[in-house]
Amino acid sequence: MLGAELSRALTVYRDQRRGRHYSHLHTMVSVLQRLWQAQQKGESLSDRQLLQQVEGLEQSEWDSYNGILLDASVISRTDRGDYLLARDMGSFTLGQLNQLLPWPLPEGTAPDSVSGWQSELNKRLHSLNEVRQQQLNLTLEELFSE
Repeated sequence: MLGAELSRALTVYRDQRRGRHYSHLHTMVSVLQRLWQAQQKGESLSDRQLLQQVEGLEQSEWDSYNGILLDASVISRTDRGDYLLARDMGSFTLGQLNQLLPWPLPEGTAPDSVSGWQSELNKRLHSLNEVRQQQLNLTLEELFSE
């Protein structure tokens, strides 16, 4: 039994110093993107494949993420225990995904620090944060007086 646990730990271990930290939203979008890519090829993915192929995905996070995604029927499991998409990504929005998450919406990093969908997501998060700051730039006294 100890050998199985050690083998699993070595499989999913990632050196925190190797990469940057990603928000929960970024990592979950990465998981869904990888599952979407697999779906395009008619494939499903195992825990091991997802943990190895999704940058920033750690075992402890994956345990939470797959519970959230399974409970919301965004993903499902095959008879072999692999994962596949259960929702059409063409009709599933970032807003809907964010509503599933128990974590606050991230602010986003500098949009030019990454590329592709991550850059677009960061631009949108940055813009949203600016609007949020503008709307909440109200003293409580001003709020009470309205």
